[in-house]
Amino acid sequence: GFPGDEWNSTASLTELQTHLAGIREAQLVRYHRPSSDVLALAVPVVLPGFDDPVALGVYYPAYRFDPDRERLLVDALRVAAAQISDQLGCVV
Repeated sequence: GFPGDEWNSTASLTELQTHLAGIREAQLVRYHRPSSDVLALAVPVVLPGFDDPVALGVYYPAYRFDPDRERLLVDALRVAAAQISDQLGCVV
């Protein structure tokens, strides 16, 4: 079934498609399970020969959340993802 309250209150295919479109547009996913004290961030990694999505991410304690620090983490993830793509010969 759909993730429901575990992820953006997604309870239908239309809601899921809307959320996934937003992730593709932002090139970023941020996840915080309501029952957990852990946050997750992930960005896409473009790899040659891969049609399926590949991501690079981090988990960190929710109590350490700070918007400025999160922006730094996202920027660092994007740089690392681009470096991985570059090292594997993919033009991004």
